[in-house]
Amino acid sequence: MVLIHEKITALLEQRRLKKRDLARALGVSPQTATDICKGRSAITLPHLRNLIRFFEIRSEFWLDDDRLTPVDIDQLARRGAAEALMRTGMLDIEDPQHLMDRVRGFVRQQRDSFLAACPDLTAAERRLLGLADQELGVVGKIGGSNTAALPNSPALPNSPVSPNSPVSPNSPASPNSPASPNSPALPTNPAVTAADGDQNAQMGGH
Repeated sequence: MVLIHEKITALLEQRRLKKRDLARALGVSPQTATDICKGRSAITLPHLRNLIRFFEIRSEFWLDDDRLTPVDIDQLARRGAAEALMRTGMLDIEDPQHLMDRVRGFVRQQRDSFLAACPDLTAAERRLLGLADQELGVVGKIGGSNTAALPNSPALPNSPVSPNSPVSPNSPASPNSPASPNSPALPTNPAVTAADGDQNAQMGGH
């Protein structure tokens, strides 16, 4: 059987508190606080109220003679959340993990309509439903496949080609583009030129 003064001593060591801190919280002298920790002084109802307030642990823990240290549900800050969870009936379900997996799958399928109906979800609720990883910021949208045009950004006009820009040697010349005055003339093959002249002379004779 675990006594209250043993719980007090364990919590003081766990939280690295001094007996003078306990004395101040209980409104007693340091000697009385030492006597309480050693079980030599009785713990009154006002002491119990001050213990609940000082350690922020609910009264059920102090009256439970089977446990030396509290658990999360014993914390006053978590008590409201635990009671709310009990009211949902989740604690009565045999396999809540399986149920949550099915709920997450349904929510992901109906993600857009669900978020439109519940726009005030907290970050913790989004994580619970598996929606947090799909919320990308601007950088993520630009870097990933969800790239979208930024609003109010004007389209860039077609930039004219600078007259001083060099032409790539591998780019074919346009048939309608005039030859550059600085371009060197291509060498002429005399044999091909003579053959063309003979052919034109024969055509003229006919």
